[in-house]
Amino acid sequence: MLEPAAPALATRRVAANVVLRGGADLGAKLASFVLLIVPARKLGATHFGIFTYALSLVALVSAFVDSGQRMVLTREVARNERVLDDYFANTLAIQVAVGIPGMLLALALGLANGGSQTVQVVALLGAAVIVDALAGTCSAVFAAFDRFSLVPFAVVPPRLFVALAGIGAVYSGASVRDVALIYLAGSLLGLVLAATLMVRRVIRPRLAITPRLWARLLRAAAPVLLVGAFATVLLRVDTAMLGLFKPAHAVGEYGAAYRFFDAVVFISWSAGAALLPTFSRGAGRDLRGIFFRSSAAALVLGIVPAVVTAAFAKPLVGGVYGSGYSGSITATRLLAPALALYPLGQVAGVLLLARHRQRAVSIVVGLVAAENIALNLFLIPTWSLDGAALGTSLSQLLLTVPLLVYASREVA
Repeated sequence: MLEPAAPALATRRVAANVVLRGGADLGAKLASFVLLIVPARKLGATHFGIFTYALSLVALVSAFVDSGQRMVLTREVARNERVLDDYFANTLAIQVAVGIPGMLLALALGLANGGSQTVQVVALLGAAVIVDALAGTCSAVFAAFDRFSLVPFAVVPPRLFVALAGIGAVYSGASVRDVALIYLAGSLLGLVLAATLMVRRVIRPRLAITPRLWARLLRAAAPVLLVGAFATVLLRVDTAMLGLFKPAHAVGEYGAAYRFFDAVVFISWSAGAALLPTFSRGAGRDLRGIFFRSSAAALVLGIVPAVVTAAFAKPLVGGVYGSGYSGSITATRLLAPALALYPLGQVAGVLLLARHRQRAVSIVVGLVAAENIALNLFLIPTWSLDGAALGTSLSQLLLTVPLLVYASREVA
């Protein structure tokens, strides 16, 4: 619980954590964004569509790889450091145990709806997702101990490596499979950096795997797991469904439009990760003040890029991706409301998860995810990528409003 005289200190700590985590993730995201732009321009919408489809497919079927454990680890260790040894190694083991079947399912789906190149890209990106989850568990330890200053050193260098190596490879004639291989190499580098920083600068957890604890840990994480899985479906199912109904170039054009929204999602997620420890410890007026100030900042974070992308979609798409992506312009505009709403919903959702209100969040996110799938079954066959973009914005509205209402009641 926060000290009675510490609201200002808590606010400064939150701001510092958000800046450190957000700055690191922003740098990593910019590097990844640049990497994706080059293949999009160099390889064309069809090949970029293969990469985008594989990435969304892996994200969907690997939605359970985290098993909700990273957020639970941060929340519980922030409250009681002594439980770290029970959580750390077992979290890693659960992530691998769940991730491998998910990757096999992704391969089966890729084989059913794509050629050998799609399957190879899915395999490489699937392995990268599992490795990223392991690195994320190390970063969860940083968060639990309020050592956010280490995050930039764990996150930015791997993504810079991927961006520079990927750009060089594409201009040397590399395929999307080669780009996926470089992405996996960067993920392995990120795991090594995160683990090394954790051991040398924070703490060395006991690496004892105790399978008898898995059931208890999974039960504790199950509500968070459902929230994460439903949220992944909500964010990625439109691209996967577009790949089922429309050709690869349409998926590539939608991937170009979605990258602008994806950047806001990524930054909002990093801000939420920085807020989680403080929301977990806070209480009373201090918690209420932090929540409303964070919500105000999130509103600004969403509205600014939403207005920019809506007003300047044509020059943005043309300048970033080239004339071959003119079909992305309308979809970019239709995604603007989702950009405005997502950060606000993310702050509200993190607060509820930190306060053990996972059931309410999972119900809301699950219902909206189901609505999104049903809506896309009508919108995508009729309006292609524009329908997918419209469905995303409508679903984000349906998600943000109830989360914000529940979160406001929680701190009332």
